[in-house]
Amino acid sequence: MQRPTGTPQTLFVGQYPSRTASRVIGVAMVLCPVMFLITAATGIEIGETTATEFAAIVEHRTRFTIHTLAYTLAWMLLIPVAIGIALLGRGRRGHAVTTTGAALAIVGGAALACVMYGYLAIGRLLTSGDVDRKEAITVLVLGEEDPVVLSFWLLGALALLGLLLMGVGLALGHVVPLWHSALLMAGLLLFFAPPNPPVVVLLWLPWTTGVLLLAPRLLRAPADGEVNSSSSDDLGRPASPTAGSDNVTTPLI
Repeated sequence: MQRPTGTPQTLFVGQYPSRTASRVIGVAMVLCPVMFLITAATGIEIGETTATEFAAIVEHRTRFTIHTLAYTLAWMLLIPVAIGIALLGRGRRGHAVTTTGAALAIVGGAALACVMYGYLAIGRLLTSGDVDRKEAITVLVLGEEDPVVLSFWLLGALALLGLLLMGVGLALGHVVPLWHSALLMAGLLLFFAPPNPPVVVLLWLPWTTGVLLLAPRLLRAPADGEVNSSSSDDLGRPASPTAGSDNVTTPLI
């Protein structure tokens, strides 16, 4: 009884579900950081009370819409980004850490996307001019204290751990250099958004840069089953001497 052998590059990391899927994920890896940067650049200062929050939304209604819509799309796009990172780490040392982080990021990203979309809808509805100011503020307070909303925020916190684990997993598998892993682990800063847009952009720039640098790997990924016999694999590492052979086998002992 024999089994196929080869390097992780040729058996696992270089194989993707399909060329189309890998390119869709690659596009998401470009759009997701862009949405986060738009979110950072369009933030508004809402103050410390619900009354000042409502006043800020009324005053900057268009900016509020762009900000929350971009934030919603950013967290939604984190889902394919996490899948792509899990694929890049597949078959390498630390793949369990990468996959676990991706799963947590998917759950957290979906929860935060729901929260932000709800905030967008409620914010626009309450500032449409048809709702009394006091009633609108009361609704905002109830929304902030609602157990369902709070549970979604708690689920969203899983993305915090997921972003960290994905960076650690890629570092353990030597899929990316340590400096690149550090950029990805800086995703923890996505949960810190002071009211100063330039500061937020600077805080979020490391993670967004790290993800953008990963995008070409998915965009250039070969279709499943294709073997790259050139001097380097699809991740830019030198190919092994057996990378061009499909018939290398070793006996099972």
